[in-house]
Amino acid sequence: MKKTIILGAGLSGLSTAYHLNKYNQKYSLYEKEDKVGGLSKSIKIKNFIFDYTGHFLHFKYDYTRNLVFKLLKNNIKKIKRKSAVYILNQYIDYPFQINFKQLSNEKIVKECEEGLLKAKGCKKYEIIETSNKNFEEWIYRNYGDGIAKYFMIPYNKKLWKIPLNKILLKGTSKYIPDTRKESRKESMEGYGYNVFFYYPDKGGIGVLPDSFANGLKNIYLNKEIETIDIGKKTIKVKNKIIDNYDYLVSTVPLPDLINMLEDVPSKIKKAGNSLKYISLIGFNLGIDRSNISPYHWIYFPENEFIFYRVGFYSNISSNLSPLKTSSLYVEVSFKPDKKISKERLLKRIKDDLLKINILKKSDRFLVESLIEIKYAYVVFDLNYDKNLNLIMDFLKEKNIYPIGRYGRWTYSSMEDAILDGKMISEKIVYEKT
Repeated sequence: MKKTIILGAGLSGLSTAYHLNKYNQKYSLYEKEDKVGGLSKSIKIKNFIFDYTGHFLHFKYDYTRNLVFKLLKNNIKKIKRKSAVYILNQYIDYPFQINFKQLSNEKIVKECEEGLLKAKGCKKYEIIETSNKNFEEWIYRNYGDGIAKYFMIPYNKKLWKIPLNKILLKGTSKYIPDTRKESRKESMEGYGYNVFFYYPDKGGIGVLPDSFANGLKNIYLNKEIETIDIGKKTIKVKNKIIDNYDYLVSTVPLPDLINMLEDVPSKIKKAGNSLKYISLIGFNLGIDRSNISPYHWIYFPENEFIFYRVGFYSNISSNLSPLKTSSLYVEVSFKPDKKISKERLLKRIKDDLLKINILKKSDRFLVESLIEIKYAYVVFDLNYDKNLNLIMDFLKEKNIYPIGRYGRWTYSSMEDAILDGKMISEKIVYEKT
């Protein structure tokens, strides 16, 4: 029987193992950390449970919904989103592009209204996709000057850290609420893919990868891959273990995978090193005061605040923090080559949270935990397609299958990660028959 080696025990890698196991296929899964889950794992500190910033489940397909419900049994609940934008010293409901009329500044409301009407006049109630060359142009043409000026441009510049006319539309627009296509259902329920989301009642999002791993064999933790010999079809682990494969499924971030491969053509190396991304620092806080905010998460477009988003674990589930406390996460993005003073950053975060009264000077910090995510967001720069296609064509020839958000080098959800594992398993099974 042919053998598959899986690199990485995040959701996509675990889903691959789960489905290969279901088909009675031979596999081994290697994970460099001491715990499964990747960026979907949870950590427990002093009875607070934190995720690697916000991780919520959204289902488009019955298959993934039924599978997750089967794995988590009764430990999952459906939640109606309660999110806001903090702008011009006030909170308005998210998304901004439909709720800007809640702003108290009538001049800005009028500016947004007029810009939106002009944009709608381009092609009434139809999002313009193919005619736009980049993300910035798409924003202006679909939402107008006012919405672009006050929310869409500053928020996305804060997140992506590069000019928006240097980003392709394809990687960004599908997760932006389409507020131009009005319907009775959307006007009543809300806009966007995450109006409702699912989350475990107990244990944090990490219980999902743990549930995938339960009952699976041949998962090897603390095993970091050193090199991959694509000619001999072997992997070498840092403690000198060598294993053979017929099929290699990789969830490793694509630039790292390319650097693991031996005897790679220089043009592939160059393409791998040219892939762009944005890093993230997540600051988790446990506070000795309950109900510090009514929201699940808040967006901050203005440069006055260092963070672009703040979320509240304790509002997602009361089981994530002890009684009479609150827990939250703060997200700050940065360019990978930028040196960050973590001490100064944490002071700035706390100062900014005090400005908007999320924190009070009397608050006592029960937990302060900082996490750094090197590969947080894939940047769809103008050379994205050229570099990615070159790499993917090469890997396909070598029976290497990159999957997952960072393996495929894309922007995707947890549901997508689960489906990636299912589909690649079926592809391997089909090719063997």
